[in-house]
Amino acid sequence: QSKCLLLFNSWLTIQREDRHDSTLMLYMTNLILCVVWWAAVLRTSWGDRFQRIVHGYEAPWGKYRWIVSIQYPNTYGVLTHICGGSLITRQWVLSSSHCLRERMQDKLVIIVGAHNIKTQGSPHGVIETVRHSSFNQRYEHDVCLLKLSNIVTLHRHDESVYQDVISLPTNPNTDILECSVSGWGRVGREGRRSNILLEVSVKKSPDSDCTKVIQRVSNLPITNFICYGGHGDTCQGDSGTPVTCYKNGVPFAIALSSFGFGCGDGIPGVYTLIHPYTAWILETIQRSFQNDVMESRNRTRTKSEDMGMTVLVDIDAVTMPLVLP
Repeated sequence: QSKCLLLFNSWLTIQREDRHDSTLMLYMTNLILCVVWWAAVLRTSWGDRFQRIVHGYEAPWGKYRWIVSIQYPNTYGVLTHICGGSLITRQWVLSSSHCLRERMQDKLVIIVGAHNIKTQGSPHGVIETVRHSSFNQRYEHDVCLLKLSNIVTLHRHDESVYQDVISLPTNPNTDILECSVSGWGRVGREGRRSNILLEVSVKKSPDSDCTKVIQRVSNLPITNFICYGGHGDTCQGDSGTPVTCYKNGVPFAIALSSFGFGCGDGIPGVYTLIHPYTAWILETIQRSFQNDVMESRNRTRTKSEDMGMTVLVDIDAVTMPLVLP
């Protein structure tokens, strides 16, 4: 960095003194190399952190039945995988807030029940998106909910014992040191995205290492974050995918992939802990359900009054997320 700045200052001096062409060419070559170096640094430092399986392997079919692919049309109108998410009920998906932009809800498509996202899975529209109200560009409160246009029905191709939705935690569970992540993201920083669902084991990083990574973005406390590293890592396209851990044999989502620097480069990835938001998730889903009930009752009441009778609508309770005790 300092050498590049010295080169730039020398270049200005040479320009003013009108040196020989050979000297100018030498400095021009070095300056170009510096520009290329700076571009690589900036790309690593900033480009790779915005979307955040490396060293992974194909996941067993049906093991992560709750994992979904969030897709959005590219500039050519072709649906493209942008983020991961997880089914927490038959109609609600949990993901990361930074995956969503303004006015994109109508074009979002959620692919459910896929192992190969190019050839399998059922597409679902999105009728409601809820970002955490305190989410900001520093990746604080990086959680969101997406309500699907209809109830999901998952068809089993075998007698799988895997559950269809993932449970939510009510406490940190940070004593569980090894978990797994899965997704369809890039297999390396410059690698292609995988059409096949991949998984990899990740290990919890020390809080001191995690704090150093977080502070490369901003001076945030580690309170709502956790870092995972080891041989495996998430990469571009894996944002929003959960870290899956097991407690008494029950899979639950301990955190969501949020941001990182590089992919599998030895730097831990940063994940948003879920347990601080479990109450918010439950309240949001319950509130949406109550709104649906009111709208349904109003529609039914209007139709019934036109027929000269009153009907009370009896709607079953909403299927709420599974929550670990």
